[in-house]
This record gives sequence, structure tokens and C-alpha cells, in this order.
Amino acid sequence: VQGHVDGVGHLRKNVKSGEYWLLDFEVPGEIHRLTVEHGSITLNGVSLTVSELLSQNGVRIGVIPFTHDHTNLGALREGDPVNVEGDVIGKYVARILSTRGLGSAGQPDEDKS
Repeated sequence: VQGHVDGVGHLRKNVKSGEYWLLDFEVPGEIHRLTVEHGSITLNGVSLTVSELLSQNGVRIGVIPFTHDHTNLGALREGDPVNVEGDVIGKYVARILSTRGLGSAGQPDEDKS
């Protein structure tokens, strides 16, 4: 966690599954495209592991009881906003690709002339 807010997302769904919770969030597209399954994302200052990438800029997070009970994540309701910080490794990769003349998706930038 670097402590930066890269954007604002929203809680789509909060479902208890056995002893843990599955929280689905919509995050800004520029953060979603740099996110990978089992990578990191920070929501409201809590560093979490992405369980699954979902369609429409969605991410699924599995939350254990301790995290649910000792962070602000347990109080979130569907539609609530969250501060989002993308994974720093994804940011570094995007930056390196952009300085090499490759777009953020690893494709050559279009000729601007």
C-alpha cells in the first residue's frame, strides 16, 4: 500500500459464504486493466488480494472474518463508494511500456504524425 487514492469504486455485492464474505466491487477502468487475479488492490486503505476479475470493471475480494470485523469493509453496503489504489507493480509495468513506445496494453502507440 502506497497510500494513494487512484480512483473511486463502488460495492456491487456483499455475500456471506461460509465463514467469509465475497465482496464484488466496480473499480475505474484504468485500475481494472492493470489488475490481475491474485494480485493486490487497496480498498479504503485496506490491502487485499483479488480473488477474481469480473466483467464491467469488476473485482471480487474474499474477506476473512478478522478483516471483516476489524476494518471498515464490514460496514459497507451495496452502492457505497470506496477509495481504490491500484497495484504498484501494474503501474510500473504500464509506465515502462509507455516509455518504450508501447501503449498501456502492450500494443505499439499509433503514429501521431
